[in-house]
Amino acid sequence: MCIRDRLRPDEADSRGGSTHTLSLAMLAAYLSAETGAAVHVLGIEPGEMAFGEGLSPVVEETVAQAAATFTDYWRKLNTACSAMASGEASVVNT
Repeated sequence: MCIRDRLRPDEADSRGGSTHTLSLAMLAAYLSAETGAAVHVLGIEPGEMAFGEGLSPVVEETVAQAAATFTDYWRKLNTACSAMASGEASVVNT
């Protein structure tokens, strides 16, 4: 798996990764200001960066794993919030 670090937005610029000169820190600050949410940057390091290449199988698998992890987390959180809102006594291990 290629997930190496979870960065705070202010750490992202020191790692590079801007697109069209918009820094990751600036994007994270904008998203946080607009939504009030805490923003984190997840970086997946590519094996190669040649023009015209698609995602490598390793990166594609890592993206799928990260998406599945986030989806599972949000599904569990939604279940717990729904249970709490309906007054269910226990939401442990949902």
